Amino acid sequence: MNDTLLNAVSGIKTHQFGLDSISNNIANVNTNGYKANTPEFKTLFSRNLDSMNSSTVTNNDFSYGVTGGSNNIDTKLGDLRKVDNPTSVAFTGKGWLVVGKDKNGSFEIDKKGYKESSPDQNFFTRNGDFSLDSDGYLVNPQGYYLYGVNLGKIQNDTFKASQDPEGDLKKLATGVMKPIAIPPDISYAPVETTKVDLSVNLNRTKNFKSIVNAYTEGKVFNEARFFNQDLNAIANTEKDMLNPSAYSDGTITITDKNGVSKEFKYSYGDGTSSENKFHTIGQLQYLIQRDTGLDLDLSRDAKGAIYPKSTLVLKNSDDDTLKIKVSGRLFERLGLNGSNDNFAKGESVLGINLNVPTYSTTTEVFDASGKKYALRTDYLLVNSGDDTGPQKTPETWNTRSAIYEFGGDHMMVSKGYTEGVISFDKDGKVIAKDLDIPFLDNKDIVYSLKDSTNKSYADSRINKTKQDGKDRGELRDVRINDEGIISLSFSNGQNEAIGRVGLAMFANDQGLKKVGGNLFALDPRTINGQQGLASGDPKLVWDEDSNLKNGKIMQGYVETSNVDLSTALTDLILMQRGYSMNAKAFTTGDDLTKEAINLKR
Repeated sequence: MNDTLLNAVSGIKTHQFGLDSISNNIANVNTNGYKANTPEFKTLFSRNLDSMNSSTVTNNDFSYGVTGGSNNIDTKLGDLRKVDNPTSVAFTGKGWLVVGKDKNGSFEIDKKGYKESSPDQNFFTRNGDFSLDSDGYLVNPQGYYLYGVNLGKIQNDTFKASQDPEGDLKKLATGVMKPIAIPPDISYAPVETTKVDLSVNLNRTKNFKSIVNAYTEGKVFNEARFFNQDLNAIANTEKDMLNPSAYSDGTITITDKNGVSKEFKYSYGDGTSSENKFHTIGQLQYLIQRDTGLDLDLSRDAKGAIYPKSTLVLKNSDDDTLKIKVSGRLFERLGLNGSNDNFAKGESVLGINLNVPTYSTTTEVFDASGKKYALRTDYLLVNSGDDTGPQKTPETWNTRSAIYEFGGDHMMVSKGYTEGVISFDKDGKVIAKDLDIPFLDNKDIVYSLKDSTNKSYADSRINKTKQDGKDRGELRDVRINDEGIISLSFSNGQNEAIGRVGLAMFANDQGLKKVGGNLFALDPRTINGQQGLASGDPKLVWDEDSNLKNGKIMQGYVETSNVDLSTALTDLILMQRGYSMNAKAFTTGDDLTKEAINLKR
């Protein structure tokens, strides 16, 4: 009878333990990051009753009482709830967010184990409801600091860019975690430009300018550069390329006053003057002047200034009146074909208006204070390329670059123009040497056009720009990606990582102990005679490439309680019934005891 009473008491106490655990789950049904407990029971002890029948093949053991066996942690993922807070995070995988009390503390995980600067000051949680405190540190509702990999880019409320994304990824794969701060007045420190990589598409059939506009530098027309221009880089009035390789031959017949006629043939080729071959405007001008005395030039006014339309003319500057005939496909393309039986001094044959493909790009660059300047490059086609002739030539553009004030009068700050050449072979492979563009304080900007293209089906345009300079910027947004990498977005358009959310995982989550406030702590124990952690040593949740091994971080979400209310209420009823039945067993045992006492009377 005493056993009945004692068994009933243990049942009452144990079911009270179950009721306490389940009611606690129900109480925390709306607690962010709460992990439910599952109470489990076990027998208290047992003894063998061999005296009953020692020869029987059935078990004669007799159990006494019940006690709590464990209060397991249910680690399943709770529901995710969207919140209007960019610093709140939820983790969908196996692992825990790392927090700590010490603002100057650290928690390090490596292959050998773990280290913590302040023992018993670091904790683990699934509640990612973080916010910024007065110093800009990410803290949980209890004021504990979120630990994570800190790239150390913020110094004295100033963000200093690393300009090394690959190096950042390597650092983000390490396991040294410290408190992460985002000061409220943080600004992006300006970075002086030292290198510009520009990829531009140059289409030789677009963006034509008249020869005068294309070759005027300042207010002076550069005749030397024009007359050194290859004829295959020039277009006619209708912006149609002359294509002298296909329309290569022309003839001029001169009859003087004595009736003596001479015929001179010219052909586009390698520029051999003895064979009347040419490839530049200047060479053709020289051959015609040498043979006929006629001048091939651009139309000019009385003062010698070239008219803006850039009209090609063939002029008689001799005192004698001549009879001329100009023929051939070449001169037809130049608009000079025809004849004149009375070609007097000063008369001219007007040809086509000359045009040339061009393009211009402007790229922002910055000085050490973040002031913006404009790196301008003008492109001028000087050879459209020839893959059919005996001397194959690549498509070639001349470049002229300089740096200017961005606003106002756009004053040039470079000491002068930097000339360059960019060429494309028949397969479109670019050939371009890096240029040193003079900037401020005798510093140069390394300028590369090596990724440029010459696609004729696309307009001339900038494909992409990359440069290492940045202007000053103010904080606009905090971004946390799926890998938990925290980036800051600034008003200057820059977005760069500052660190990552700290995570740790364990072989045995049940080995962590609850310490209140939705926090879990390490539980050192002596296991098989050796000191260790019940949970096992913490492990990193990301790999050597900085990628999460499981799950993802979701910005702007928090994980809610994982309590299943329907299951909890059902279990509560079962525990209540168990409690009641054990209470009934106790009263029954009490009644039996009373009956036994009454037997003496």
